[in-house]
Amino acid sequence: MVNKRKLVNYDWNMIDLWRHEEGLSYSKLRERCLDVFGKTPAKSTFSHHYSDTTAAKTLLRQKKYREGIRGRISQKMGGFRTKVNSLYIPEGNNYADIRQSIRHKLKGFKQKMETRNGVEYPDYSINDVIPYLEETIKLDVVNETAVSALTGDTINLKEEFHLDHWDNAGDNNFTNMVLLTRKENMLKGDLSMEELLEFCKKIIAKHG
Repeated sequence: MVNKRKLVNYDWNMIDLWRHEEGLSYSKLRERCLDVFGKTPAKSTFSHHYSDTTAAKTLLRQKKYREGIRGRISQKMGGFRTKVNSLYIPEGNNYADIRQSIRHKLKGFKQKMETRNGVEYPDYSINDVIPYLEETIKLDVVNETAVSALTGDTINLKEEFHLDHWDNAGDNNFTNMVLLTRKENMLKGDLSMEELLEFCKKIIAKHG
């Protein structure tokens, strides 16, 4: 006889993160599973999974997941999904002195975190992101490599990498997501691709 429960493909590493990092109750875990997997384990399954006898195995599995490429990308997704783009207003000649300029910047500084309130962040999971990155930047989960969308170089994801917005003027959906090295991300900064290419042309023209 086939055990139907074994046919359900739940990502328990992801569920463990929801349980331990977000502190979700069994009811909330079931709601999250329904949203992500389209189905959910019973509360008794959660109770057994998180009993004292399985706690050590769960923590070990979670540690292994964190150290793997899926876990590392999953952790970076939180900051990517909740990034807020603030509108930059050039000062020009609108301010008579530096005090007025600072006052203007201070107002924007104070409002930056406030703009997060009421913002509806896009809803997607690591299961959406991995296939997309495999297609767009040749993400190799097994060998932990990817191809930089900026330089075309192979990125060793065992080293530090950044999960970045390709278009800084775009939204926080995963279709605007790329993996870059730290140096590439620092070079790109908050520039649009058009601005970055113009700067690169000027640098090359000056230095040959």
